[in-house]
Amino acid sequence: MFDIWTVVSIAIYLCIIAGCFSIGRRGGFEREKIFEKAKHWHNISTYFIVAGSLLIISKMIWSESYFSRLGSGISSLSLADVIFIIFVMFILTALPILIGYYSVPTRNAKILKNCIKNLTRGRAIATGIGFFVAIVDGEKILLRTRTETGSLFGNDLSGKWELPGGGMEIKDMKYINYSAGNYYQPVFNTISREALEEVFLEIIQIEDKRVIPAYLFKNDTIDLAHVAIVPLSSIKKTPSFEELLLKGEVKFFSKEEVQNLDFASQRMKYMAVEALSAI
Repeated sequence: MFDIWTVVSIAIYLCIIAGCFSIGRRGGFEREKIFEKAKHWHNISTYFIVAGSLLIISKMIWSESYFSRLGSGISSLSLADVIFIIFVMFILTALPILIGYYSVPTRNAKILKNCIKNLTRGRAIATGIGFFVAIVDGEKILLRTRTETGSLFGNDLSGKWELPGGGMEIKDMKYINYSAGNYYQPVFNTISREALEEVFLEIIQIEDKRVIPAYLFKNDTIDLAHVAIVPLSSIKKTPSFEELLLKGEVKFFSKEEVQNLDFASQRMKYMAVEALSAI
């Protein structure tokens, strides 16, 4: 029943499973860097091709020998048999990748585990870490009218004034050379991304690396917000920003004007006032 080709292909198949498992374990906290990035998919495709080809060739050789002994040819396989064999081959070739991928906890699972551990110690766990950017021109600060209808606490805050900014994401913290001391890079990544997305401004550099905290504990939610101050001279304007300026969707306000604006929240007003006081 088992010829040399079948034995060899099964041995190689088991090696591929072991290899994928090893990659998964070795990847550990960085597993998505190995399996989810496009540049690594050619490696995964190679596993599929090698394992699938060896198993299919072995099966064909075994089937040819088997049907020859029965006095019939390989053509005796029905369409249903062929479909079944292809399906089995697909499952067998996909199995090593699944084993490698799920051989370690996800990054989010590890983060969640640490959060639970900290909660048992009575430490604060933030459901959100936000960074806002105070773009200042002289003694005036840039604000935008909120277009999003949702908010942290489920209220519709659209039309109210706020600073450009939002929550820090995992991608803002990945692939940074921390050994070189680039600990501020996640902050720069976050406010640069948010400034470009919300007001179409490109932050070139940040000379003043101070951030003003505005922490909140409300309705069982812990939210850590910060505002960074960036002068307009360190920012590149885009045509889209000029359009927002003409429409009145973004404006520069003085400290006196800020006091009378309808902000998205009292905390947002606090951050704008504190940023203006710090320049």
